[in-house]
Amino acid sequence: MVRRTNPPVETGPTISKKQGLVVLRTMKEKGEKLLSERPFQMAALDTWFTTTREYIKSIFGSNSNHIHTFIGQIQIRDVDYHDVRNQYESDDSERTERLQQRIAVLGSLIDQLETDIRLESPAQPEP
Repeated sequence: MVRRTNPPVETGPTISKKQGLVVLRTMKEKGEKLLSERPFQMAALDTWFTTTREYIKSIFGSNSNHIHTFIGQIQIRDVDYHDVRNQYESDDSERTERLQQRIAVLGSLIDQLETDIRLESPAQPEP
């Protein structure tokens, strides 16, 4: 097995919070559109996931826990190759659930960015 000699380089945010807000809203809308279109187009689903994950890294930094929250828990399961029909239905159901969870995570990240932006804005004097 090959061992890493150098740990991966950590990068900070490269997209502003305001730009990140626009990006996450756009990716959430795209995720909702994917959810409404059946059957899933796997290439589109994979591209959306990868692109969204990279945007989260760019908004919050490469070492952000938000990335792990978006990815979700890794699952390992047994596969019965003799029951292909039920397996396909199960896979579609799991894809739907994971996509819904990821869209919900994006909603939470949008809320967080909105809060951060509000807190960073200078307080408006009361009239």
